[in-house]
Amino acid sequence: MITKQTIAVIGAPNQTSDLLCKALAKGNYRLLMAQGKQHKVRELFNEIRVETPGADMESIDCCQQACWEADIILFAVPCMEQTEIVYKIKEVANQKIVLCIPSSIDQYMDGSKMNAAQLLQGHLPNSKVVNACYAQSGSNILLDSGAPDALQTVQDLIRAIGFFPLDKQTGF
Repeated sequence: MITKQTIAVIGAPNQTSDLLCKALAKGNYRLLMAQGKQHKVRELFNEIRVETPGADMESIDCCQQACWEADIILFAVPCMEQTEIVYKIKEVANQKIVLCIPSSIDQYMDGSKMNAAQLLQGHLPNSKVVNACYAQSGSNILLDSGAPDALQTVQDLIRAIGFFPLDKQTGF
């Protein structure tokens, strides 16, 4: 029997995080969706409830509690808001995989899609940050990380939910 992984979803939904959350809800995963000030998280939560009534998911007001319970943290927080959230979760995100989902604004701030993840890794030096971007073609998710074991775990997760992971370094 495969142990169900718990995934905390932190931040404002965007195209990539929406796709991943909807796919995760259909799989053997428990989703903890942290509300915070984001009404869009509530909208996504309700949308998933309608589309996947049997989804194992919970809406949580406290991002720290969600991250504490999680095996993996799906972090969809714009660069401008990272510091406040990181302060709340830093202690409980230690040694965890943090899947960084940059917003469209973050993706183009300096011409790179990697800057949000690099900033996040700087804030969470003891976490294993993996950057993920929807490749806009089919079911490809572009991944990048300086932590090979975390990258492999996320690649396996992405495959398990029906997407195709592409390693930014190798293109495969």
